[in-house]
Amino acid sequence: MSVARENPTVIRLANGEILVAGGLDVRGGTIPTLEWFSPDASRASKRPTDLVTGRDRAFVPLEAGGALAVIRPRGGAADFKTVWVISADGTLEPAQSIDPSVLDTIRLFPGAEGAPALWTGRRWMRWSPWFGRFDSIVDAPDAERGGSSGPALDVIASGDSGLALWLDARDAAMNVVGFRFATRTPFGTVPKPLLVRGTEHFAPDRLASDARSSIRFEPALGLVLGTGASAFLTDLTFADFEAELDVTSDAPVVVLRPERGPELEIGGASCAFAQTARQSLLVNRNGRQVTVRVDGAPARACPVDLDPGVRVSLGLRGSQGAAFASGRNLRVIRR
Repeated sequence: MSVARENPTVIRLANGEILVAGGLDVRGGTIPTLEWFSPDASRASKRPTDLVTGRDRAFVPLEAGGALAVIRPRGGAADFKTVWVISADGTLEPAQSIDPSVLDTIRLFPGAEGAPALWTGRRWMRWSPWFGRFDSIVDAPDAERGGSSGPALDVIASGDSGLALWLDARDAAMNVVGFRFATRTPFGTVPKPLLVRGTEHFAPDRLASDARSSIRFEPALGLVLGTGASAFLTDLTFADFEAELDVTSDAPVVVLRPERGPELEIGGASCAFAQTARQSLLVNRNGRQVTVRVDGAPARACPVDLDPGVRVSLGLRGSQGAAFASGRNLRVIRR
């Protein structure tokens, strides 16, 4: 690493990169520098950058890419930026802050629907990815209303995006305690159609609530993506499937993202002929092979195969050759 540190937070991001954040220097001071590494940790993948520090902070990966950070300031400054989106390209963007006075503690959990869950020491909240803010979870256990408390000790990785687990000391013993806030499965039913009335079931890889954001939804165009900006279908993964998208301007890149290994970009360098679509894209995966039909023409095979045993997430990304790309009315069928 470029900055030596002890006891940092290390998380694997959706694209496989490793993010290293926080930790302490030799004097016990908090380190502000964020560092990114390739999936095998053999090299730095982005230039390091600094994020504000505080008394306490936590990081979780976002489902579409990048990460979310919540920071508790050391003082009581009301204008302190407590919530940050670390976008997939490494940009730091302040989101709508949580009042520092209610952040007694920070316990942050990955969440279904691209919405991590947060315990503030007083209440449970969930991230709203398209509005760039945390909202209180209705009917959740709430210490402010006399309900049971949330985690004070260490968070436990549950492997379930709808379940928060933590350690709790009760009756002179350590217990595992949980709070279920969502129920989703990677093998669930795919809603149809998608991207018709809004961005439901998708999550962005950066802050989308800012007027300057490169991601937005327009009824006539559907999901509009600037160069490199991505949005992914949340929670679901696929083996064999068929996906059809109506192209409404320049064609977006269709991204197939394995849990491990490189992405396949349909419309990117690995399957470039899909860039010519002006009306529709139909993507079919059958084992190793991925075929694409452009504007109703005969199907063509992408020159890059997938590992037949690997499930993939499905996303859309702005293409490199256009100011923006857009698509709507996405239909996905499992095979």
